[in-house]
Amino acid sequence: MGLFGSGIIEQQEQAKLKQKPSPLRELKGGNKSSKHKEPLTPSSNLRPARTPTEVDWSSFPEGSYTRFGHGGDWWTLIKGTIAILFTWGTWLAGGLSPVWMTWLFWHGYKKTFYSILGPLLYPLLLPVPAWPGFVRFILNMAGYFEGGAAMYVENSFKGRNVNGPIMLAMHPHGIMPHSFLLNGAGRIHAQKPEVFLPPHYQDMSLKSTGVAEPLLFRIPFISAFLYFFGCAEPASKEMMHDILGRQVPFGTLVGGSEEILLMEYQKENIYILERKGFIKYALQHGYTIAIGYLFGESNLYHTITWGRKTRLALFKKFKIPLFLAWGRWFFPLLPERAAPLNAVVGNPIDLPRIANPSQADIDKYHALYIEKLTDLFERNKAAFGYSDRTLNFF
Repeated sequence: MGLFGSGIIEQQEQAKLKQKPSPLRELKGGNKSSKHKEPLTPSSNLRPARTPTEVDWSSFPEGSYTRFGHGGDWWTLIKGTIAILFTWGTWLAGGLSPVWMTWLFWHGYKKTFYSILGPLLYPLLLPVPAWPGFVRFILNMAGYFEGGAAMYVENSFKGRNVNGPIMLAMHPHGIMPHSFLLNGAGRIHAQKPEVFLPPHYQDMSLKSTGVAEPLLFRIPFISAFLYFFGCAEPASKEMMHDILGRQVPFGTLVGGSEEILLMEYQKENIYILERKGFIKYALQHGYTIAIGYLFGESNLYHTITWGRKTRLALFKKFKIPLFLAWGRWFFPLLPERAAPLNAVVGNPIDLPRIANPSQADIDKYHALYIEKLTDLFERNKAAFGYSDRTLNFF
């Protein structure tokens, strides 16, 4: 499972559905059912962009989008760089905390060890309140990217109750999910709707949430990071049913860690062919699935692809994604800059409530999901400067 997403619960549901995992396979441009001659929804009048940094925002419907971090000045860039490095530092310091804490203790730095131990364990033992100021600090990372970050919500959402039972299913995950952090529920929990939310959707409730890998909530620093966001909950089976039972909007990166392992620079690789558990959950609770695509995420890091099948198999067994990725040559943790992180949300799928959906029910709506995802991507890719890209489903 990924930094954010639903990989482990998906594997549990797959076992319950008695599906036999097949070898990794790729369908370029979607699958047979997703190749359509005409879009499923009317084409928009969005003007094509020559490059991702030349999006013509004047052609987008008024009130349907919002942008931030696109100032282009040095101060905006510096704040964005600091936010990105802080995020990576949190993940690395938390993940390696058993190593460096042990080193401090055994090398005699016991005062330092004990002074750090309390703050380190606090988020693991006691409730941590949400911190809107922290969310706004992290959202500064948009300023690092040329063109900043933008969220565009299609007209298919006009008139809908956006505070009701909506599951926002987004792709791709990315190496570090920068675009999900910038275009997820954090925009709501920053508590500055006039800055971070499209004008037509500024009444979204703070009950909106998201899900993340349960293990992350047991890792020092990372757990505090997630709790401060105020919109991240463990993606365990019990918590998923709790969230869905509350009938609140929430976001998830459906591809999980499999999409980390599938990432290739400037390729749109999506892990979805065997990911069906989220469809089952949505059917059981009568949710609407909204589809989100994160343009620009695949332009951030270079990766290696050798041994992919082996690494996917190891992940399924040990739940640790093994990957090698790098961004800027002079500082590999920093992603490439020449692509804004633009999210498009649309093609909602209103699901019936079926307490015990059959495999046929799940397969039916899973196929529809892939079709709608392909449609959303194809209708919008030219407007965001990716007319030459195709979706590759795994």
